[in-house]
Amino acid sequence: MLVQAPELATLALLETLLSVTHRVLLAEHPTLLHEEQPYWTEPRTAHAARRVLSCADPLRAALASYRAAAMDALTPIDIDDSDLPF
Repeated sequence: MLVQAPELATLALLETLLSVTHRVLLAEHPTLLHEEQPYWTEPRTAHAARRVLSCADPLRAALASYRAAAMDALTPIDIDDSDLPF
């Protein structure tokens, strides 16, 4: 599979990095588990971390969509040649 679509390895790495980043940011800023606070009541790093995490979900969805498309492209099409006139 990776021979035919080597970009899938990089996408898997990116998904892993997103997961690690999520965990590290939550460990550093446990308040991220609660509702969003007004930006002036939390450190700038916590506010920035919220932005990073909010961008991660759409990126994960885009990566999943690409992976599905790549896998579909690798799946051979089953052609029933018994209906061919020759």
